Amino acid sequence: MNSFNALILLAVLISSGAMAETATTSAESGAHGESRAETDTVLFPDENHETHYRNYVAAFAGYTSEERGEGGLTLGGEFTRRISKHFGVGLVAERVYGDVDAWVALAGTGYRTERWKFFGGIGFEDPQDHGKETLFRLGITHVIPWQPRTEWLVTGAVDFVDGESVWLLGLALGYGF
Repeated sequence: MNSFNALILLAVLISSGAMAETATTSAESGAHGESRAETDTVLFPDENHETHYRNYVAAFAGYTSEERGEGGLTLGGEFTRRISKHFGVGLVAERVYGDVDAWVALAGTGYRTERWKFFGGIGFEDPQDHGKETLFRLGITHVIPWQPRTEWLVTGAVDFVDGESVWLLGLALGYGF
């Protein structure tokens, strides 16, 4: 088992354990006078009452900082598959224009609340002028609901590439299905 698969397995186990512990505590304490059935429905919504979607796509437009040359426009897309209410795994592909002129691709995992998403990933940057370089990304997103399945995502991230840090700021439009 490689380290990425181990990380995903760990996230699933932590998430499952935390949700089971919360359900047991709430049901035993009778929080707010709710019955056990009401508490279970809120914590573990079934397919008919699901408040989030398992699959998610987003289109991104932003700006990449100038540490590796002139900053430039960044356009990209993302696919995320939720493995629990709060954890997801995904793929990102981006094109950075400007002095860097590169493709970026990465796989990552994230933790999401109702209004915030924290994520990290590993991938590569493939500049036009030389070979691929390993990239590590850490970021945060503020989620702004717009339509029933659609959200605006204000994102800030830092990429660590070839001993340098590159900032990425932008706006995405996401759709859950």
